[in-house]
Amino acid sequence: MADAGNRLPMLAIDANTFFGTRPNARIDAAPTTLAAELAGHGIRGALTLSLRGILYDHRLGNAETLSVCRDHPGLIPAATINLARYLDWQEDVDWCLSQGFRAYRLAPDRQHWTVSDTAFARFCARVVPRAMPLFFEISTGTQAREIAERTADYGLPVVLLMGSYANEAETIHLARRFPHVHFDLARRSTPHIVRYLVDECGLDRVLFGTNAPHNEVQPTLNAVFAADLPTDQAEQILSGNLLRLLGLDRASVPTSEVSPAEPGYRGYPGPTIDIHAHLGPWRFPILTHGTDTVLAYARRYNLEKTIVSSAVGIVYDLCEGNRELKELIDPHPALLGYVVTNPNYVEESAAEMDAYYQYPNFVGAKIHGEYSGTPTSAQRMERLFAEIARRGKPVKIHNAGPDWLSALRDLARRHRDLPIIVAHGGGWGTGPFMRDEPNVYLEFCGSSSVRGLIQEALASVGVDRLLFGTDQDLFDVGYALGKYHDAGFSPDQAEKVMYLNAKRLFGLS
Repeated sequence: MADAGNRLPMLAIDANTFFGTRPNARIDAAPTTLAAELAGHGIRGALTLSLRGILYDHRLGNAETLSVCRDHPGLIPAATINLARYLDWQEDVDWCLSQGFRAYRLAPDRQHWTVSDTAFARFCARVVPRAMPLFFEISTGTQAREIAERTADYGLPVVLLMGSYANEAETIHLARRFPHVHFDLARRSTPHIVRYLVDECGLDRVLFGTNAPHNEVQPTLNAVFAADLPTDQAEQILSGNLLRLLGLDRASVPTSEVSPAEPGYRGYPGPTIDIHAHLGPWRFPILTHGTDTVLAYARRYNLEKTIVSSAVGIVYDLCEGNRELKELIDPHPALLGYVVTNPNYVEESAAEMDAYYQYPNFVGAKIHGEYSGTPTSAQRMERLFAEIARRGKPVKIHNAGPDWLSALRDLARRHRDLPIIVAHGGGWGTGPFMRDEPNVYLEFCGSSSVRGLIQEALASVGVDRLLFGTDQDLFDVGYALGKYHDAGFSPDQAEKVMYLNAKRLFGLS
């Protein structure tokens, strides 16, 4: 056995990155930012391209991609082409093939063309001799199926980027049917999903990709390492599969910016309270087993308390859900409950709170605006908030409606003594908007990990109003911990966000 001190560091290469600017989002996606984000996580390189080529002009963008990749060792250029333009498309494709590009990244939705177009068939025929892999960002299972079917006869590898739990079942079916289909992990955030995808579709179909620098890097790294795969299999996902598709080997990847980091799992070592969890099956392929899964996560990630609500109560029957939840959590002191409430059933919700708040393991109320079909601005939502406020325990709300921010601020001002937790953090601008509402708190679970969102909230509302949530058992705890790790909290800040704030807010001993 080789000396561990001489072991080569695990090689990670990101299959899903970009640089440039976006008119619809204020993000720092400069090439230097991308390179620094990768290096800070021990990522040796990445396949990347300029957004200029996707959003504006593919010729200018491809030239910029080559220039940036020359300046940043480790960045591997991906070409793009807008097939809707038609003019000189053959010359543009041939130029890219002559310049050392290793893949094409295509954005038909953004450029108003489809893989059903004749132009796409002619494009595929043009790149077949080079076996050039094609990378697509997807949004729906139907779109993924069309891509898989339209590329099946060309022998070109296809990588579907940005798939998520919402289209996971279709992705798995496609990968099993079409051997040329691969997928990345940028939004694969559900429990045990990496190992499941490996078992279902094969180790060689799964690629490490993060959507950096728009997204944080650590959540996806944590998803890979939480799978507890053998080292060689983890490295195949982290770099080997991408290198094979690009026709490269490990030695051909130059060292990027010098960094002492090595890719690995990173989270929070201290005691933690998860204030956003659920029990019960969902409509997605989620590999969970009721309290067994949640308690196993508690042991693995040092979760002292996990505050859960009932899935069946949210999506179907609140009374049945609350009754079932009590039976599930009563044997386990580490589990606490939210009473599911519903603005369509205000009187019933009030009765449910009265019934369950007499038990010490029910510590707050839960509202889901989307499943209840109720905008935060609705009058029946105000009636429900009045009932919740009378009982004094915190409420966690999944908001709905285009004007939910101002509506929630109005509710917070009407009920100054009611702690209100904004599920999923609310998105850009929520922190600044709620700066002067001291009873509004934010937590940031979700299926993606937008870089800088937690930092914006920290700067706006302060560390005492931030909480840790995961959305388990829908999402993986390790994925959420990676997101909070990349927020860059100081040790004192992390202790408040991950533990002390929730302990104070819910009155936990």
